[in-house]
Amino acid sequence: MATSMNNLEDISDELMGYSELKQDIIFQYISKADKKSYIQNSINIGKSAVLLYNERKLYQILQENGVVVVMHNDCESEYIHSQIYYDDNIKKIDIYLKSLRKIQEAMKWIQYDISMKELVEIHLAHEFYHFHEFSNNCRTEEMLKPVKYRIFGVMNRKSNVHRTSEIAAHIFAKYSCDFNIHPKVMDYVLMEYQEKRNQSAIFDRMDLMQCELDAVCV
Repeated sequence: MATSMNNLEDISDELMGYSELKQDIIFQYISKADKKSYIQNSINIGKSAVLLYNERKLYQILQENGVVVVMHNDCESEYIHSQIYYDDNIKKIDIYLKSLRKIQEAMKWIQYDISMKELVEIHLAHEFYHFHEFSNNCRTEEMLKPVKYRIFGVMNRKSNVHRTSEIAAHIFAKYSCDFNIHPKVMDYVLMEYQEKRNQSAIFDRMDLMQCELDAVCV
């Protein structure tokens, strides 16, 4: 049963995993039992990846593998905080500082101080997880069973749940950076801040989503 949330630390990994899963294009075809399974398995995969790198610095590993980290002062879209390009020709992580400054401003609005250094490290860790997937041929969605479904009731389809990769990447970033809130929470803080709502709106939204999760994943 959902309980009222009062601070950002109350927002669980499972709830933010659910918010990410809802964005998957085939979310509607995932059964109730499997929704819970995809969330928890993705969280576990992200946590397991942390153990592979806990003795080494992320910057060092990226440098050793020829991945360039580029800091940009501006960004074409305020919704993009960071992104990775990784193939045979391009090995690059872009970090968009203007976008991160907006997050920092929004976090201060809710009385949560976070430095730019911390924001950069969290987003770098998130993108590093995708580097881990690519370089080790262990994409999260391919480690989990695909969803079988029908279109128009007659056309059989089978697809991977791609947002599981984002669930795992958020978890990797949270625990590898020893961050005490789920990184995706900051997106919700920024959204409420930009829409000029009061601070309680964040927790009202989270309470409603928790009720939805409780109903869907029982």
